[in-house]
Amino acid sequence: MKEVLSYLVTIAGLVVTVIAYVQIVGKQKYGALQPRFVHMLRTSSNRAEMMCHNNGGTVLEAVGKSITAGALTYSRDPVAVAAGTLPAYTAACAPITQQWEKCLKLAKTGVMMAAGGAVLAILVDASSVVQLLIAVVAGVAGLLVLLFKLDVERSIVLGRAQLLPEVDRMFVEGRYAYARPAE
Repeated sequence: MKEVLSYLVTIAGLVVTVIAYVQIVGKQKYGALQPRFVHMLRTSSNRAEMMCHNNGGTVLEAVGKSITAGALTYSRDPVAVAAGTLPAYTAACAPITQQWEKCLKLAKTGVMMAAGGAVLAILVDASSVVQLLIAVVAGVAGLLVLLFKLDVERSIVLGRAQLLPEVDRMFVEGRYAYARPAE
């Protein structure tokens, strides 16, 4: 009975960790994303805004909200644009950080479940090789989630220093094509 329980706990831990890992699959890290996005801001600002709205849970989500706030100013004055973009960026960063805290908590729970199942298998003298391998896979997935969360937090700080001035410059230089107001 305890042997079956050890398998169930280990597999449940792996499933929970994989659920957390799936949230980072397909998301790009800041180092690969930043040069392309700056180029897009300089050449095709409206497409850059669409790119922001399609990348939820990253720094681009916060930048997209700041672009929207900057567009609502309808101004080319640097002070007015910065007064709109900076608070929007700061406000958008808190939910992103909370989302990744929640994802990391889920990954840690899964890793602890998998490790607990492996320890239980060792204690009941079951064939613990499979549980140990599952626990190692869960640990690697949890580590990848942690590394991505750290990259998101780093990118939020770097985005304020590198991307937000480019967004402000985009509005000041008149590269953003405003939507026509409804008549």
